Amino acid sequence: MDSIKKISDNLKTKNIENNLYFSIIVPVYNTERYLRRCVDSLVNQTFNDIEIIIVDDYSSGNCYEIVK
Repeated sequence: MDSIKKISDNLKTKNIENNLYFSIIVPVYNTERYLRRCVDSLVNQTFNDIEIIIVDDYSSGNCYEIVK
C-alpha cells in the first residue's frame, strides 16, 4: 500500500495526473444480468479520461443490445 501512495504522491508533484488516460476492457459472455450495472458504474466514475472496450465472445443472450 505504501508503494501506491508513493506513486500517487509522485504523480501529484509532477503534475502528470492530468495526462492520465485509461482503457478499460470488459470481457462479456452471457453476462447480461450484470452488464448494465457494470457499464453504468464505469461511466459514472469521477475520473473521466477513460475508454471502455467491451469484448463479447458470441453470447447467446442480449449483451449486444444492452451495450448498443
